[in-house]
Order: sequence, then C-alpha cells, then structure tokens
Amino acid sequence: MTEMVKDEATEVRIYVDNVIHKAVIEMNEEGTVAAAAVESDDTMGFSLYNDYVPPKPVDFVANHPFGFFIIEET
Repeated sequence: MTEMVKDEATEVRIYVDNVIHKAVIEMNEEGTVAAAAVESDDTMGFSLYNDYVPPKPVDFVANHPFGFFIIEET
C-alpha cells in the first residue's frame, strides 16, 4: 500500500487517517498459526487532499532479546 500512495505514484495526493488492523496468533504444541486483517474506507478517514505530515515510522528490528506478550481479553 505504501507504494500506491507515494507522491511519485500518482498525481493525486492521497491521505489515510484511520485504518483498523487485527492480528491473531495461535500457538500450541503442534506449532503456530497467524492471521491478520486490515480495514479502511472513506468513512474512516480517507481524503484526496490534506497537508497532514505523518510522523516518521518506527522500525523495530528484533536482533536482540525482547518480550512478546499475548493477553486474553475476556
């Protein structure tokens, strides 16, 4: 999606304000299964023109020990 909305890719500037992303990870003795879904539409914050400058992305490089927590919501 990043390539689609870069300034060089189109003459029309596209601005995305809100995207919903949900990821599911299932782990057990037999292995791990992961799935993800993303949703966004014009009622969530798309526009063709906006002067909003997004913050710089944060890169997470997992080349060191880190914690990963899976929390069950009840």
